[in-house]
Amino acid sequence: LKDLLVDYKGSIEDYSLAIKIDPKYTEAYGLRGLAKNKLMEYKSAIDDFNKVIEFDLNNNNFALVGRGHAKNGLKDFSGAIADFTKALEFNPKDDLALNGKGMAKSGIKDYTGAIADFTEALEINPENEIAYNNRGNAKEDIKDYNGAIADYTMAIKNT
Repeated sequence: LKDLLVDYKGSIEDYSLAIKIDPKYTEAYGLRGLAKNKLMEYKSAIDDFNKVIEFDLNNNNFALVGRGHAKNGLKDFSGAIADFTKALEFNPKDDLALNGKGMAKSGIKDYTGAIADFTEALEINPENEIAYNNRGNAKEDIKDYNGAIADYTMAIKNT
């Protein structure tokens, strides 16, 4: 609930208490990892997502996507691409994984690959304003200014 109030530090404290009570409570590790990502505590978030992967083989997609975002935050773009690619093996229709993978490809200046990932994410979820914005950024980087403006416009419409 504190996540909804944007009290990520309070959320981390609550999830840490839950983990102290039950050290194999994978949902608490995952949610704590998400809160740490919001606070840009990426290394610690990766530790939490690793625990989810270690304890709960059925929840790997969620943890891989979260860990991929943390690796993007650390500029470990090849590690992020690997995590998002693996997550997509579990769920090929995960627009968040595709968006994250596109962000990582943008980080290594593979703008064509990034645009392809953002486009695929938008085919799955045409209202994903973040994917429109990110695709607009990638199009701007390749000097496709008209395409960038069109994507930024769609991002605004979907906000």
